[in-house]
Amino acid sequence: RPWPAAEVLAEWAAAQTWDGRRVLELGAGLGLAAVALARRGAFVVATDGDARVCANLRHNVALNDVDERRCRVEEFRWEDHAAFFSREAPFDSVVAADCVYDADVAPALAATLAGALRRNPRCDVWVANAVRNAETWAATEAALLARGLDLEDGVSVVAGVAAAGGPRFAPPRVWAERAAALRS
Repeated sequence: RPWPAAEVLAEWAAAQTWDGRRVLELGAGLGLAAVALARRGAFVVATDGDARVCANLRHNVALNDVDERRCRVEEFRWEDHAAFFSREAPFDSVVAADCVYDADVAPALAATLAGALRRNPRCDVWVANAVRNAETWAATEAALLARGLDLEDGVSVVAGVAAAGGPRFAPPRVWAERAAALRS
């Protein structure tokens, strides 16, 4: 089963037009958002740091009849972001869902998002994350701010799907209500 934030991100992505946009998905997991993005016209590079997850991700992309030219799967560890971005063309958007489950990964995620924005300062960044642990989320916010990434200006945190304008930052209570609605 996908994480609730992946469901929210995929729902939002499926309602957008992505024609020809290059989109990087971090921590793609099962590939729900990657498939939605590709079906709406994006050229997706779906990534995960675990080779077994990437193998399953390739399988899921194929099961959903998404052409590998539309959705390419890459193993990518955030610590290697400089090498990754040096060999990839700039991305128009970066998306991630429920990637922040441990405070220790927050600095690497922030560095990766900053790297994407260095390659393309106009890159849209959408991070969907359930706040399960206040300390982990605080570490994430601190890591983003340390890289100059403001939650409102540089990184939008998906906490629900707004009817107009797409996802925006919302308090944990709003996220919890949205996640509960998806489960019912």
